[in-house]
Amino acid sequence: MRRNLIIFNKIFLLIIWLVVYLCSIVIINKIDQSSFEVSTLSFVLDWLGIVLLIYVLYSWKSKTGRIFTPYIIFFIFFFLFNFGQPLMWAFGIHIPNEIGGNGNINSIEIGIVKTQIYTILMMLSFHIGALFIQDKINIKSRLKPKDVKKCILFIGILLGIISIPLTFYRAINFYIIASQFGYRALYYSDYVQQGGFLMIIEIFFMPSLVCILIGSGFNKTIRKCVYVIFILYLAINLLSGDRGSWIYKLLVFLWLHSIYVKPLDYKKILKYGILGIVGLYIVTIIVSVRNIGLHMINQEYIMEYLLGSRSPIISNIFEMGGTMEILHKLITDDGVRTAWIYGNTYLTAIAGMISTRFLSFIGINFVLVDDWFSQDYLGITWGTGFSMIGEAYLNAGLYLAPIVIILLGYLIGKILYVNPNINPNQMPLKYVFISTSLSTIIGLSRGTIYLYLKTWFYGTIVTCIFILFLYYVTYKKKCP
Repeated sequence: MRRNLIIFNKIFLLIIWLVVYLCSIVIINKIDQSSFEVSTLSFVLDWLGIVLLIYVLYSWKSKTGRIFTPYIIFFIFFFLFNFGQPLMWAFGIHIPNEIGGNGNINSIEIGIVKTQIYTILMMLSFHIGALFIQDKINIKSRLKPKDVKKCILFIGILLGIISIPLTFYRAINFYIIASQFGYRALYYSDYVQQGGFLMIIEIFFMPSLVCILIGSGFNKTIRKCVYVIFILYLAINLLSGDRGSWIYKLLVFLWLHSIYVKPLDYKKILKYGILGIVGLYIVTIIVSVRNIGLHMINQEYIMEYLLGSRSPIISNIFEMGGTMEILHKLITDDGVRTAWIYGNTYLTAIAGMISTRFLSFIGINFVLVDDWFSQDYLGITWGTGFSMIGEAYLNAGLYLAPIVIILLGYLIGKILYVNPNINPNQMPLKYVFISTSLSTIIGLSRGTIYLYLKTWFYGTIVTCIFILFLYYVTYKKKCP
């Protein structure tokens, strides 16, 4: 009976997806010749995206019994990066430099509507792929949890001895450069090389902390030491000007803490969240007063800080949502796909997962999409980044990209899925795998798969191989 219900649900999901897919493609192809009121349709799509987000939260909670899960953390960032600006538009909030500007209805805004439709289709496709994950009611591990934890702790300490000091060395070096030449100098100057040996070592920084926490059973003393290390790392990165990547790691720790130590108190989160937002606004206004003088502060200026482009929250959401511009460019400019002559990026990422040198060895001319799009195609000196949706479109085109995203949704959902029947203390290696994976791929929605796949391979797969190798060597006689 349960099996039949599962099959029925999957067929129903596929029918819903097919209807949405066909409607989306037809509208995208025909809207230029239609008499649609573009601004009205755009507003409807703003709210349709919000409804989709609510559905994702509800359906995943129904599947796992929790909202605060690795998959939901990933999807919320996926949503904000690819639909953040329409989220603001739904509430009538605009800024001058948003996607398409703030002018009258024109062909650019029709392009934005196409982008909104396609983004909603792609987000739905991704989630349907994730919902196809099959639940397993009874899960048993052949590994003895107590012995596995010892191996996890040992590998965590070993990786920490190597990665923690070198990661801090690199972070301090970045801080010195950023303080002298600005944050952009870390990426667009000759002062710092982003690659190299130190970057590879830093890949193991987060896995080492996760392994120490899980391996120790979140021992109170060890937990405090790990949190202090992370807070110091966070502080250095903030001083360097990093406004975003640290939050990915912070959310991983929060999720693990809620699993191993104490479930999140949503009332306290709401209370302290409101206090934090109020404090952020007060600090922002104080800094503004210091910079321009009290005589310049009036009611209009304050409203601009609360609900306009100067608001720290609204401006950050608009900045994150700017990733949608990548897909907008792809949909409205057929020349992008024509200009990309370097082959399928997914195949390149898989082939170069262990080492980029292997690509040269087999004669593949490797070009990072992010750099090519910004510097070669757009001809700008700063990086626009890219997006997971944009990469699917670049590889597969308008009609097949949603199918690619369904597959990615299934794979990423499978990696980040937390089965409600799993006891974290009985399957510690599973939680090492999930949490290190989350810390890596959480930013994929605003990038391309090459660097994330490589980091995931070393930070998660290699770390888990180390743990399993140590376990079977040390406890071979105990293995069933």
